[in-house]
Amino acid sequence: MLVAAPPHENRSIPLERIHRFTATEYIRLTEAGAFTPDDRIELLDGYLVHKMPQNEPHAFATATLIRLLMALLVPPWELRVQAPIYLSGDNVPEPDLAVVKGPMRRFLKHPPTAVDVALLIEVSHTTLEQDRGIKQEMYARDRIPEYWIVNLIDRVVEVYTQPKGGRTPGYRKMIPYDAGASFPLRIDGVEIGVVSVSDLLP
Repeated sequence: MLVAAPPHENRSIPLERIHRFTATEYIRLTEAGAFTPDDRIELLDGYLVHKMPQNEPHAFATATLIRLLMALLVPPWELRVQAPIYLSGDNVPEPDLAVVKGPMRRFLKHPPTAVDVALLIEVSHTTLEQDRGIKQEMYARDRIPEYWIVNLIDRVVEVYTQPKGGRTPGYRKMIPYDAGASFPLRIDGVEIGVVSVSDLLP
C-alpha cells in the first residue's frame, strides 16, 4: 500500500538559490533552441514566466488590432506580434503588439530595444494585474512613450503616456477610454488615425 508523505511545513525555496537569467543568457538559450514556441515564456526581472494561453476574446482583440495597425502604419514603422523586446534589468517581454522603427531586417541578430519602440500593447484578460504592475513599471522605466492595456475585464482601453523612471517608475498620465469612446493613434508624436474602442472589444 502506498502512503502519501506528510506535507512539509515549508516547501519554499530561498530566492538566493534560484538562478536568475540575464537577458543575454536568455537570448543565447533561445537562439540555441532551448525553448520552443510551445513553451510560451518571457523573461521578466530575470525570471522565466509562462505566458497565459489565449482565449477567444483575447484572440479577437489581438486580430482586430493587427488589422487596424497594419492599415494605418507607414514606413519606417513596423508591427511586431508577440515577439521579444530587449529591455533593461534583464527583461525580455513579449508584448502582444509592438510598433517599432524598421526595417525589420535590423532585428535579425538582436531584438528591438526601447529606443526602437513607439508603442506597446497588451491585451489583458487573465493578466491584468501583471500588465498594470511589473510590465507597466518596466515599460515606463525604459521610457516607452506610449503603452495601451486593452482591458477586456472592464471593457476599456487604458492609454498610458508620459513615462518616468527612477525608483518608482510609472506613467504620469493614464486615460481610460470606454466602449463608446474613440482616441487618437499617435506614433512618434504624429497622429495617424483614430481608434474606436468598441471595434476592439468582443
